[in-house]
This record gives sequence, structure tokens and C-alpha cells, in this order.
Amino acid sequence: MTHAILKDFFGSQDGRFTDHFEAGTEVELSDYLARLVVPSGHARPLNPVHRVTQLDSDAATDTPRAVVDNKAIATSGFRRGRKS
Repeated sequence: MTHAILKDFFGSQDGRFTDHFEAGTEVELSDYLARLVVPSGHARPLNPVHRVTQLDSDAATDTPRAVVDNKAIATSGFRRGRKS
């Protein structure tokens, strides 16, 4: 997710390499780093922009409408580790 950097800081996206993040910039932060810098006031999340993957037309009005790719929904699958 994109975050606005509020204060300069050094941080690691992957736990291995350190990067310098400058105040006033917008960057993609890993979930790991965001959990540390957002509560401390060094960054704040920006509103997520939904990614449009295709255009679909409404059959009734024949006007194009955006179809948003929602990867947070699991439609099927077997859950491992559960005993039946």
C-alpha cells in the first residue's frame, strides 16, 4: 500500500537492506515496515486506489463500467490443518 512519509527515517522493507525514506514523499511500504512506522507517526497510509483490470458493459444501458479485481475474496479451496 502507498504511504505518505511524514518524517525522515531509515527502515528496511525486507529485514535485510536499509533504505532512507524522506519526508514529503509517497512510497510503497511493506506490511512489515508499515506496522512499525505508522503507529510511530513517521508515515500514514494513503487511500487505496482500486485497480481496474477490465471494462465490462452494462447490458441494459450499453455503457462501459469498471470491473475491480478483488483479491481479498477466496471463492473456494481446502483449508489445511483442520481435522474433520
